[in-house]
Amino acid sequence: MTDRKIKRQADKIRKASRKAAIIEIILLLLAILCILLFLNRDNLKFPAFLSSDTRQTLSLDEDTVSSDSLTEDAEDPDNSSDEASDSSSDTPVEENLPDTVTISSVGDCSLGKLQIHSTVDSFLDYYDSYGSDYFMKNVKDYFLADDLTIANLEVVLSNTEAAGQDKEFLIKGRPEFTSILKDAGIDVVGTGNNHILDYGETGANDTWQALNDAGIPYAYNDKTVLYTTANGHKVGIAASCLLNESRMQFLLNGIQELKAEGAELIIVMPHWGVERENYANERQVTLAHQLIDAGADLILGSHPHVVQGFEIYNGKMIAYSQGNFCYGGHHNPADKDSFIYQQTFTFTDGALDPTVDVHIVPCLISSTTSKNDFCPTPQTGEAAETILNHLNSYSAGYSDFSLDTEGNFYR
Repeated sequence: MTDRKIKRQADKIRKASRKAAIIEIILLLLAILCILLFLNRDNLKFPAFLSSDTRQTLSLDEDTVSSDSLTEDAEDPDNSSDEASDSSSDTPVEENLPDTVTISSVGDCSLGKLQIHSTVDSFLDYYDSYGSDYFMKNVKDYFLADDLTIANLEVVLSNTEAAGQDKEFLIKGRPEFTSILKDAGIDVVGTGNNHILDYGETGANDTWQALNDAGIPYAYNDKTVLYTTANGHKVGIAASCLLNESRMQFLLNGIQELKAEGAELIIVMPHWGVERENYANERQVTLAHQLIDAGADLILGSHPHVVQGFEIYNGKMIAYSQGNFCYGGHHNPADKDSFIYQQTFTFTDGALDPTVDVHIVPCLISSTTSKNDFCPTPQTGEAAETILNHLNSYSAGYSDFSLDTEGNFYR
């Protein structure tokens, strides 16, 4: 064999040896990589010597392991594999949210006018000019955000002209005025007051029929309401006019009936007290205590056409008078104070918690102080503080109830 042939053969051997060595190195690296991936498969970290392209190729599907979880694991080597698995789970973590019912309540919604007033500049005139959504436009957000909104409906909604009672003041609106309540998110009304029979049984039946047609439940004397909230809680409502002492039995019977029907929370709406008097009288206090002793969880009073104070009795709230709210009975009353009463009830293991969580939204019955434009409006700043101070003053004689400058109850 010539020297030239020997040299070429040696070159081939050296090249084959280099290729074999390279292949062995690649196989060794791949083996090391496979071992690393297997040993650390729950906390993926790629060896630093791999290129970015190689890392991208070896990365798992993004739906299985997010880039955020990889980064967090790389920064915290003490994370256990269980923690890493939890962080990348698609199943949302359930929170133990409080089991609550928030109610809002307002006073007299007198959606009409007195028979002694002309139609000009009356509630009816405003309805014809501005439509049904005008009246509650400044307060409806509060009603739409709660679980249940209640109002005292102190008006006859009927087209009858025949007066049912010989009274100085009769108040009436049209059946279609139920749209004002419906559009605002008012869920239940009490009709147990001294004006539901202003136009006799015809006017009362027309009113109740209009409410039925609008899908708005109403409470009156022995007709109670059992309302089921969106989260499944049953709230009972009873209402009656206690200007006649014999009607107290309607409310006492109603409380027992609602209990038997499974009501978890019972609200009573008595119509009582003295008109234009800001302090509850002894009879109101006595009857309120009797109602709570019988099983009521909240008392929401009306009739005086002005606001009165609050009391906590045996851990239950009493609002003696919520005053006027959306009130068509007077063009310019001197006292325009009003409020939205809000209370959140908490249930623990199915039982009503004794905590009192009350918030008051101070309002005026009008968007202007120069007259009544039938548009109740929340107040802020000094105007709100004035109303809250009035309520604290009216409450001082009953209990240690107090409202702070934000309208929250404190002791």
